[in-house]
Amino acid sequence: MEKSENSASEQSIRLLFAKNLKHLREQRRLSQMELSGITGITFNFINSIENCKKWVSPKTIAALASALNVKPHQFFIDEKLWDASERDIYLDNFSNEILKWVGEQRTQYLEDEEEVKK
Repeated sequence: MEKSENSASEQSIRLLFAKNLKHLREQRRLSQMELSGITGITFNFINSIENCKKWVSPKTIAALASALNVKPHQFFIDEKLWDASERDIYLDNFSNEILKWVGEQRTQYLEDEEEVKK
């Protein structure tokens, strides 16, 4: 992978994390200063994370998740899936794709089994 592709990917992950951190913080009606007090992470660092100027360690992700009462992976969920109806559509589509794949695998397995019997 080229460096520019890698950099764009890293930046999009940082942006997603920053947006979700801000969204979750605001959803709980916490200021950056209040979140700082709860987590022990400095206000400046929280501000820098939300502005994509600093990145986080696993320890910081755990502290933020604990303070916001979320699972760590929620910082990495695309914002369009925050809306329940969009999330349900996504999960239905995902479920349908899995069922389709399982059906295809089952059909292929049965065809392969019939070939062996011949």
